[in-house]
Amino acid sequence: NMKFSGTATGSIHALHVISYTSDTAEFDQLLSAGGITYGYVPYNDAAEISRVKSDGYAVQAWPSWGITYITLNFAAPQAGPIFKQLYVRQAMQHLINQAGYISSFLEGYANPTYGPVPLVPKSKFVSPQEQQNPYPYNPAEAMALLKSHGWHIVANGTSTCARAGSGPTDCGPGISAGAKLSFSLEYATGTQAGTEEDAALQSSFAQAGIKLTENPTSFDNAIDDDVPCSGKSSCWDMNYYNQGWFFDPGYNDPDGTVLFRTGAIDNSGAYNDTTANSLMDALPSGGYPALYSYQNYLAKQLPMLWMPEFDSQISAVSSKLKGAYPQDPLNNIYPEDWYFTK
Repeated sequence: NMKFSGTATGSIHALHVISYTSDTAEFDQLLSAGGITYGYVPYNDAAEISRVKSDGYAVQAWPSWGITYITLNFAAPQAGPIFKQLYVRQAMQHLINQAGYISSFLEGYANPTYGPVPLVPKSKFVSPQEQQNPYPYNPAEAMALLKSHGWHIVANGTSTCARAGSGPTDCGPGISAGAKLSFSLEYATGTQAGTEEDAALQSSFAQAGIKLTENPTSFDNAIDDDVPCSGKSSCWDMNYYNQGWFFDPGYNDPDGTVLFRTGAIDNSGAYNDTTANSLMDALPSGGYPALYSYQNYLAKQLPMLWMPEFDSQISAVSSKLKGAYPQDPLNNIYPEDWYFTK
């Protein structure tokens, strides 16, 4: 841009953005010294980082300022009444092994999500309470919660409601006798780590007799489908596009009102909680006490199921290219500051 009016400290004159059909295709090109100056190492190839470095790249993880989750459709005709029961959401969260996914499928290049405020990068926005996982992986606790509320557990099958009703030990309002813990899970394909996460979810949920019927689709389709849907048998139940919400410019403060307020534009699962609405109303003028109250409440209320926040990527930058590091947690790049050395 010859009319660029900002401050520019670099000296490059063109930026060519090259697309590939898969992680593997790009990584193969990266290893072949195919002219990629700024690329990335797929999570599943993290063991090859030493090789990438030996080829002349500086490799760094790129954490992002965001949260990741599985959206639950509280308005789905069959699944909605079940999702509205907090104990069901608690049981499901106890079946998500965030630490295990991070260490295995994501090779350590991710951070957990415990609530509506990002844990990384470290900041004063995170309350002391949200720094601890309120629902650590615990299948026994998940099954105990379901049993105590009237569900007949069928491990590796489909659990059913054996005690319908609205009492404290019943399945809950709107859930009929014989209702099944069986849900569709639409998820985005395209990354091996994400696909492995989804397979692990299906296996883990099965321990408590929660059957997930997986519906793999493209990232674009998963995003397109993550919109409100009610009153139709074809409505989605759960949606996971392997990403979540980034607090990018325009959303620098970790205010999730756009996601969680009743009727908000990005509240695709139709979450509705009057207490949460009141806590969000206090955010603009309440300072840190209001922010902490809001996040502590939603961390335990589970308007969504929390999942690990992937690092945006494991960046691989030619050692001859300077100015690309450090990386912006808001996921911006600044090529106007880049320059080459010999």
